[in-house]
Amino acid sequence: MKMSKNILVGVLFLVGVHTANAQLTLTCESGNRAIEQAACWGFGATSYTNIASYVINGSWSVRGNSMTNPNINACWVKTPWMMMGSGNITLKTKLENSTGTTKQVVVAYKLYDPNSASQYKEGDTVRFYTFDYPKNGAYFSTSVQDLTIPIPVGIANSTTPMKIQISFVGTGGNNRADVDNIVIPGSYWSDPGNNCLPLSTIQDADQDGVADNDDAYPNDPYRAYNSYFPNQNTFATLAFEDKWPSKGDYDFNDVVVSYRIQTITDASNKVVEQIYKMIPKAAGATFRNSFGFQLIGVDKTSIIEVTGANVQTGFNIGGTGLEDGQSLPTIIVFDDIFRLFNSGVTYVNTTKNSTPLTADTINVKVVYMANGIAGAGGAVYTWQLGIDQFNPFIVVNKPSFGRGREVHLPDFAPTDLADPTLFGTMDDNSDTPSKNKMVALPRYYKTANNHPWGLNIIGDFQWPLEQEEITKGYPHFLEWAVSGGWDYANWYEDNSGYRDSQFLY
Repeated sequence: MKMSKNILVGVLFLVGVHTANAQLTLTCESGNRAIEQAACWGFGATSYTNIASYVINGSWSVRGNSMTNPNINACWVKTPWMMMGSGNITLKTKLENSTGTTKQVVVAYKLYDPNSASQYKEGDTVRFYTFDYPKNGAYFSTSVQDLTIPIPVGIANSTTPMKIQISFVGTGGNNRADVDNIVIPGSYWSDPGNNCLPLSTIQDADQDGVADNDDAYPNDPYRAYNSYFPNQNTFATLAFEDKWPSKGDYDFNDVVVSYRIQTITDASNKVVEQIYKMIPKAAGATFRNSFGFQLIGVDKTSIIEVTGANVQTGFNIGGTGLEDGQSLPTIIVFDDIFRLFNSGVTYVNTTKNSTPLTADTINVKVVYMANGIAGAGGAVYTWQLGIDQFNPFIVVNKPSFGRGREVHLPDFAPTDLADPTLFGTMDDNSDTPSKNKMVALPRYYKTANNHPWGLNIIGDFQWPLEQEEITKGYPHFLEWAVSGGWDYANWYEDNSGYRDSQFLY
């Protein structure tokens, strides 16, 4: 059977570690030596025969030329490149007549040598087994011999590709050897589409099926890949206006947080954990605001543990690190942005000529699998954790207003603990039960003119100065909002006519 290159590439990852019971066999029952040659078997002065007196088993066997040459490279059968297993090589053989002086089977191996001048990159031939055909007095026996050939310890389970060569040598007479049912423990490692050279040998220290060169965690069998949003070297920015349901001063600097999400997956692309790197940037408010996020595409029982949040008081956090009372997994990142800046002032990084302040980075780790075992809700995949499933929000001034005053990005739903009586009041134009209408897509946290209270900017964001409406600093913001995001989708970029820096921090 001729194997396609694409099939073999799949085989590479299947047998990166020797699989139990893998073996190479040659039974000759194809009846056509060219088929085996296409699969990288080699034949030297040997052919297939279906002459009944020569066949050992089935309908076909290998038949060698006359054994009158003691050179092991005169008459032989050679395997494709393989990764040797352990145990015994077995085969059946017999002589066709009783003549001759010496008649032997010699078994040897050839290691892959990328520096070899040979087009097949075969290294030296190393003998490790010799069998003398038995004699009855002065004459050779023509009985079938069942050979069991131990694989040397030095090559058993090797990580270097090799070939096994079975040679038929001798002197005197015109005797020939027949052979059949060759079975060799190990994994096929040849590439018929590349001159039968070996498949790329992968180094896989943790044996997870991912080559060390491609494995971000080469010594951890439960982790393999990293992915990042927006990417490994940049951050996105969240900016909120905290006066909802009123528009307030609409300066979008009450809570500003930069963030990057690292997602770690295993060899099967199941999510092991995520690290949400959050950096508070500005707090242009008098309210003591909190910040969190909800994962709307994941069952909360799929999460094993959440750590790293900076919450001291005011929220009910369960044993896994999720907020209690929520049907979807909800994580409070921090409870008071002013505490993070260690500031006695109410406007942090939003006024000109003020001393810039920094807050500690918060790294929230969400664990979905531990030692390869998923949470009770089952395995989680990256498509369940896309940016459209990430629902960040602030809780406004919890010490005075309580837990219910949440502000989310436009059209993202409130959590179970939000106060439903606030929707549809003042400037808010969210869909509410009182509107008594059916909607295909719920509308949340928008004014009648589509103005939002939360922004998610992919990249850095130069937020407005204190009490300067965002439309002053970004002239195209209004057109973007009114159009529902269709016009001027890049309104925040530093293009000509897109910014008025005198109104920006």
